Amino acid sequence: MVDNAHLLLRSTPEELAKAVKQLKGVSARRLFQLFPELKMDAQTDNFWQRGFGYREVLEGAEGVAWYIRTQKRRASAYDR
Repeated sequence: MVDNAHLLLRSTPEELAKAVKQLKGVSARRLFQLFPELKMDAQTDNFWQRGFGYREVLEGAEGVAWYIRTQKRRASAYDR
């Protein structure tokens, strides 16, 4: 989606915060390298907002993966 990211990760609750922090750090550094004007436009050194939300998936991970893969198709319905 334009203003958020959906990820399906296999992790213990203890490892999840560390994994998200690493993903945010690496992706922000890479995006600022590719698009330095983002930092100037945003007037901040942070690309991602603080924190994250998560939902534990005990069953139906295949359905969640499908939802994430196909979300771009559904978003176009709201572009009108």
